[in-house]
Amino acid sequence: MWKNQQSVLDWPRAEQLASFWLHLKGELGFRTLLYFKAAKCRCWIEKLLDEGNMTTTTLVWNNVSNAPYLRLKQNVDILGLICLDSDLFEPVLITLSTMLNHMREVPLLLQICTADSDQTMMLQIGRQILKRCQDLLMPNVLLLLKDFFNTDLIYAYQMFPKFRLLSQVYHASLQLYPYKLANLHGQVIRTRTDLTQPYLFVYTDRNGKLITTGVLWRFMKGFARYLNATLELRYDANSSQSVRGSYFKLLPHIQNGTADVTTSLFPLTYSSSSNLNIFSYPVIINSWCTMLPVERVVSPREAMTGVLESPWMWVYLGIVYCLIRHLNERRMPGRPILILLPSLIQLTLLCTVVAQLSALFIDPQRLRLISNWEQLNASGLRIIGARAEFNQYPDEIRIKYASSFISFENYTQFVYQRNSLNSSFGYTIYEIKWNNIAELQKFFKRPIFRYSTELCVRQVSHNSVIFQENFLYRHQLDLYTLRLRQSGILRFLIDKHFVDMLNAGYFKLQDLSSQVVVKPLKLAEMDFIVVLYGYAMAISLLIFVFELIVFYINVCMHIL
Repeated sequence: MWKNQQSVLDWPRAEQLASFWLHLKGELGFRTLLYFKAAKCRCWIEKLLDEGNMTTTTLVWNNVSNAPYLRLKQNVDILGLICLDSDLFEPVLITLSTMLNHMREVPLLLQICTADSDQTMMLQIGRQILKRCQDLLMPNVLLLLKDFFNTDLIYAYQMFPKFRLLSQVYHASLQLYPYKLANLHGQVIRTRTDLTQPYLFVYTDRNGKLITTGVLWRFMKGFARYLNATLELRYDANSSQSVRGSYFKLLPHIQNGTADVTTSLFPLTYSSSSNLNIFSYPVIINSWCTMLPVERVVSPREAMTGVLESPWMWVYLGIVYCLIRHLNERRMPGRPILILLPSLIQLTLLCTVVAQLSALFIDPQRLRLISNWEQLNASGLRIIGARAEFNQYPDEIRIKYASSFISFENYTQFVYQRNSLNSSFGYTIYEIKWNNIAELQKFFKRPIFRYSTELCVRQVSHNSVIFQENFLYRHQLDLYTLRLRQSGILRFLIDKHFVDMLNAGYFKLQDLSSQVVVKPLKLAEMDFIVVLYGYAMAISLLIFVFELIVFYINVCMHIL
């Protein structure tokens, strides 16, 4: 484009720099320039600082001064202009990668500063520089030689499937920084898990084939397919005793670079200001609550006793009795319909009793639902949980209601106890795992447990995967997660894993609910009816005596 307009040793003219500057500005839209100034020589890209001194902020550093601190999220509008000495580029690139921690996708424009005019030697140095940029995970790099305005050649590199030097002829419509992460050409993404159900588990099918499945396994396989990458799974045979134990078990593999991303989820509460950047966008948002046994049916004795013990029932009967007495004593000539009022009130009372009995037969009354920790403590029901997770409970629960919990040291034993559906206890459980229990109970004649959203260890839990702090595909992973959540595919994956656990043999389709056997009544079961009949006769006798006393008092008053 600018070929033969000047000698190799001359710098470009002002209009050439302005044209190149406008191309960069139009494509990237940056507002901050990061410039490294070589100590022994000068690069013509330094002149670009003059073009943007009115519209951009410029950060300059060199080998003597300290590198500037780049705040997070500046990567959206920053461009790096780096003048590299051909003999000292290694420490500059390492410093640059440290400055761009968590923001390696910042576009960089490099120029080699050298006195050597040998084209072959300059290309060899340029290849070494770009290969080092690939090793340091800086994908958006352009390399210019000092004769750029004579040769029109710009250099970049192909990251996937392996390093390859690329050269292109510059023109005004050329995309300088194309998106390189849309197709990884089979690049391996290393993932690690500790086999935490239901996120990922391994089992052998009927044909002896090893099957890997689970919610996160399907999720990560879809993500690898989305990037045209290859997913490599590594795991330990023994799973951790808790979610927190799993976190500290997998974190070293992420920090030392042996794994790129985990196939296990961890709450964002484990993050801090220093390691927040290794957590992805929340993949699953659920709660950590308790599953409680369904309240038992109240026996007829308890139901009738509860009615008789209610003071409002006696107040109601007293009002009805007084109203009937009042209407019977009044004479209402000419209004024969009002004479029916006492009978109608009695009929209403009788219908109320019949309705209560019918409801008792149709849908037996149950005990009152446990809706808070005070009621749980008063009921005597104990909640089984894992000892390793007890310290994560809120302080109020651990201090005030510690007697309501039973903690198991062995996490596997706790899971086995919970999956046995022993209704003598309640259990702590994540919502995603409760989905398995809820699906299983659909095959029961009646449910055994219910999920209590009132008794929660954590009402909302944002669970994320963790990856290397400079994981190149972090933005793609976050966007992929968001799209799957909005489309409902993530909900489908969560619902589907129940079938996976059935195939793996973790659950069996059998009715574990208690069977109601119809038996003839026994005399011992009818004694409360005799007692109730006795109470009714006694009350009737008292009313009869009371009416006799009132009658004879009225007779005596008339005689006198």
